[in-house]
Amino acid sequence: LVAYLQRCKSALSEDGLIVIKENTTVLGNDEFDEEDSSVTRGEATFQKVFQQAGLKVVKAEFQKGFPQTKTMKLLPVRMYALKP
Repeated sequence: LVAYLQRCKSALSEDGLIVIKENTTVLGNDEFDEEDSSVTRGEATFQKVFQQAGLKVVKAEFQKGFPQTKTMKLLPVRMYALKP
């Protein structure tokens, strides 16, 4: 992920932004799903990855409006706007 963000950073124009929209963990620990081989990261991991890639968060917020029922709870989705 760090290498990917570094490649994205190198392609940005002077005023460019990288915007990331990702599921985030509820407990803060990174979670690996063996069924679909996905990784859901916590906030601390994202901050570390962004720092390692040489990017600063200029804005972050949670997406609102996801449906929730007693039997279905979706992971929170967070959006990040990043600059070098």
